[in-house]
Amino acid sequence: MTTDDAATHRNGAATSEFETRLTDLLLTSFADGADVAGHWRIETPTGSVPDWSIEIICEE
Repeated sequence: MTTDDAATHRNGAATSEFETRLTDLLLTSFADGADVAGHWRIETPTGSVPDWSIEIICEE
């Protein structure tokens, strides 16, 4: 997995760990039968943390 946003690489170790965990989550969820493709929105309960919009596309 890679990101195309160079600004996100503020902490290389944290970015690498995030990519590893996200890959594990996607592969495990897919193997368990979850429909992981789609648009996901994560809304946080506080203004000090941003909301997130995530799009997962299956590339066959």
